[in-house]
Amino acid sequence: MKRAIAILSATVLWLLPAACGVDTAKNRVGSKIEPVVNAIPAAGEKLDPYCTAYDPDPSLHNHTIAELAGKKAFILVFGTPSHCTQCQNQLDTVKSYRDKYNRAFEVIHIDQYKNSDVYTKLRVKGDPWTFLVGADGVVKAIFPGVTTWDNLDEPIRRMLEAAPADDGPAQAPDAPVQSAAVASAEVGV
Repeated sequence: MKRAIAILSATVLWLLPAACGVDTAKNRVGSKIEPVVNAIPAAGEKLDPYCTAYDPDPSLHNHTIAELAGKKAFILVFGTPSHCTQCQNQLDTVKSYRDKYNRAFEVIHIDQYKNSDVYTKLRVKGDPWTFLVGADGVVKAIFPGVTTWDNLDEPIRRMLEAAPADDGPAQAPDAPVQSAAVASAEVGV
C-alpha cells in the first residue's frame, strides 16, 4: 500500500508542472507565434471588457497578436492583475523596459478573465507568463511566472538585435534565450 501511494504521489508531482504551464509543443522558443486575434477596444472604448487591472494602461490593448506577428517585435504578457499582484508587477516591469528601449517594441496584455479564448488557443494555463516575440514572428524567449528586471534585459536586447531592418530580412540571434524553467518543462522534468 505504501508503495502504491509513493508511486501515485510521484506521478502527481511529475504531472503538476504541466497543469499551470504552457503546452510547449505549440509554444516553444524558435517557433512562430500563432497569429491569434485577441480582443481589443475600439478607439475611446472603456477597457473594462478587456482588462481587470484597477488602472488599466490603454497602450497594452492597442494591437492584436495577428497584427504584429512577423511585423514588429512585441512582448506578450499573460496575466490577471485584479487577483494577481505578481501579474501587475510583471506588466509594470515590461512597461519599464518598453520605455527604456524607447518603445522599440510593443506590449500586448492578455487578461485571463477577459480574453480567455487566447489562453486556450495558445494553450497557456497559468499567469503571469511572458513571451518575447521578434519582428520575424518567432518566439525568442518564454518566462513562466514573475520575471525580474535583471532576467529580462539581455533577452530583450537580443530580441531587438534580431529585428529585421526596414528594408532587409531578419538576422538570426546568436541563440534562442529561454528560462531554465521552460527548458525543464520541454523535456518533461
